[in-house]
Amino acid sequence: MVITHDLDEAIKVADRIAIMEAGRVVQVGTAQDLVLRPANHYVARFTAKIAPAKVVRAEALVLENSNIPADAEAIAADAVVETFAPIIVGSDRVFAVRTQEGRVLGSLDVQAELRVLAGLKA
Repeated sequence: MVITHDLDEAIKVADRIAIMEAGRVVQVGTAQDLVLRPANHYVARFTAKIAPAKVVRAEALVLENSNIPADAEAIAADAVVETFAPIIVGSDRVFAVRTQEGRVLGSLDVQAELRVLAGLKA
């Protein structure tokens, strides 16, 4: 367990983060959870400076799709948006989101990715 007031540090060292307000826990979750689904205005304000592209993973943007071409380029399900955005943005190809085991979760929805990059909710 690490206790810090630095959210950037917490994101780097923790899988799950607890946000406290006035001595009580108001939300516990991954950085992605906190940014995309803040429990209240306090958490939303606390996480507002975190770039969604740094914490949102491909699996959160997946579009279930059974028509993914066999030769579709793979994006790791746990990859954060900033790592694959340069490949996806401006491409007209279909990208398959795959787990470490190789299971296809679905395709990558470019529009959802762009919304995250713009700081909007997925």
